[in-house]
Formats: sequence, C-alpha cells, structure tokens
Amino acid sequence: MLPIVTHVPPHYGQQTYTVVKATHTSTAAKHDGSHYDGTSTASWSLTRKRSKVTISWMPGGLFSGLGTIDVAGKYTINATTDVPGACAWTAATGDREHPLAAPAPFDLGIKPEPGRPGLAQVTFTAISASLGNPYLGTECSTPADDPGQRVTSTLDVAPARLRSKSIDLKFHGARTDAEGVAYTWRTEIVLKRTR
Repeated sequence: MLPIVTHVPPHYGQQTYTVVKATHTSTAAKHDGSHYDGTSTASWSLTRKRSKVTISWMPGGLFSGLGTIDVAGKYTINATTDVPGACAWTAATGDREHPLAAPAPFDLGIKPEPGRPGLAQVTFTAISASLGNPYLGTECSTPADDPGQRVTSTLDVAPARLRSKSIDLKFHGARTDAEGVAYTWRTEIVLKRTR
C-alpha cells in the first residue's frame, strides 16, 4: 500500500522572519510663553538579541503574525510651567526609577485590516516621545492629545507584501494637537525571511 501524501499549497503554512533593523526617533514639544515650556524625545534601536516575527497563512485568505522585537534606547523629558517646580530626567532601557517611560521590548502584530478586505494591518506599541507620563506631577503637566497608536504605529499594507523575502515597514509623520503640542515620529522595521 502506497503512503498517503497530503499536499499543502505553498501559500499556506508559516514563514519566519528575522528582524534585521528596528529604529525609532520621536519628539513632542510645546512652548506656550511663560505658561509651559517642554520638550520630550525618544529613540531606540534593535539590540543584539535575536528578534523574530512569524506569519501564519491559512485557508480562506486568513493570516496572522506576531513577534517580539528587542530594543534599547532612552526617553527624555524637560518641562517647566507657571506652577513652581520643573521636571528634567532621562529614562534609559532598564531604568528602575521610571520603568514605564523607558524603551523596552515590544510586540509587532499582523492581522487582516478590520472592515477593509484585501488589506493587512501591521501594528506595534512602543515608547515614543510624550509630554505626559505616569511620573509627571502638576508642576510639569500640560493637556495633550497624543496622536495614538493608529496614527503613529499602524500601517496598512497589501498582504502580498508580507510574502516578500524582505519586508521594510516605515511609520513616520508629524502632527500638532489642539493644545499646541507638536509631535514628530519616524520608525523603521525591516524583516528578512529565514524560512
């Protein structure tokens, strides 16, 4: 009796990618006369620890991807207001005094774009520049409307791009909110297929 061979179409299964580049820079600034003067910056890049992303392809056009990207960098804040006091500090990766503000490993996710058939959504959540964080008191605070993850760290791409041997993902832009906080951001993540 001959063995039964199950044929799996080449567009099904898993693809594994190594992260070969992950860089980020961002700024958030507001200068409102004598009432508020503040600037924040953030930057991070890929560490030597191997980071991988796996994309799974399933029948019916379904797919999903997930991976953790290991980065290191720093976040800074320097702010003064018309309330007595000031805040000026830096939180580097591993910081124990301001751990929630320091760059750290983050997840990159891939899924079909909700409500938009034929598109894939690539998204991540990582530290970026901000004039608001859990460690700032009244003397350093200002109302701010952060652009949010959908603007700064979400990209809509054609699923065909996710089958390439190399995937270059670029997230960048600039925006000033209603409170006068000016944001800029630039992130690049490059994946190379290993199998």
